[in-house]
Amino acid sequence: MMDSTKNIIKKRAISYFSATASITLVLLMLGLIGLILIQATKLKNQIKENMVLSIFLNENTEQTSIDEIMIELKKSNYCKSVNFISKETAAAEFSREVGEDFVGFLGYNPLRPSIEIRLQAEFATNAQIIEIKSKFVNNKAVAEVSYQQNIFEQIDVNSKNIMGILVGLTIFFFLISIALINSTVRLNLYAQRFLIRSMKLVGATHGFITKPYLVKACFNGLYGGITASILLGSLLFWLPNLVIGIDALYDSAQHFVLFVFLVLFGVIISLISTWYSVNKYLKMKLEDLY
Repeated sequence: MMDSTKNIIKKRAISYFSATASITLVLLMLGLIGLILIQATKLKNQIKENMVLSIFLNENTEQTSIDEIMIELKKSNYCKSVNFISKETAAAEFSREVGEDFVGFLGYNPLRPSIEIRLQAEFATNAQIIEIKSKFVNNKAVAEVSYQQNIFEQIDVNSKNIMGILVGLTIFFFLISIALINSTVRLNLYAQRFLIRSMKLVGATHGFITKPYLVKACFNGLYGGITASILLGSLLFWLPNLVIGIDALYDSAQHFVLFVFLVLFGVIISLISTWYSVNKYLKMKLEDLY
């Protein structure tokens, strides 16, 4: 009798562990896709925010006009940073790049003062830049608004294509995760279908039968989500040792949201699948259980 009880406990423990492990692996797979999407988004935004839009000013522009433009730019919602570059600073930077004092060679400084703008990522598209450019081209203090149009267009198109692929993959793996977790839960309950039916035959209520399975499912999903989150967190902690500088793309807030989502997703799908399966076996005829 004691050996029989031990065997039952052992089988239940193995069943519980296998269900939790399966859910953990599925959530880990989904979490990896989520991390790739977060890092790709962060990288795309960093590339866009490092692109420069230059406003070149006329030679004799007064300081008050420069200040007005600077104030307008700093108040705008599309500027990430604004930097004024005088003629002298521009000449010094150019001389350092070419390794020669071109001002001394020419006898004068041909460069113009300028304002360098780095845009917020959501505004660093060709269409948005054209709109921003139109605000300054008619300004008397502005000689030219310049940016690398081809590069902006290429980054815009490539980022949309890459993000489209990643979002598609995320949705695909999300649906696969639902199917796999659902299959795991239903397969686990299939072995207990006669027990579920027997409890109904002896007069147990629907709530009495369903409750322990739902509680077990809740813990399966909870432990699976927490374990997957811990593994992903460990990966994020270890990854900078392998890929130098990748931690610059980390976003703690988005990572936390992803981990919470994995836990909730594991719990909710486990509960729904369990509730559906238990109800299915309660409604089935006895001969259909075989």
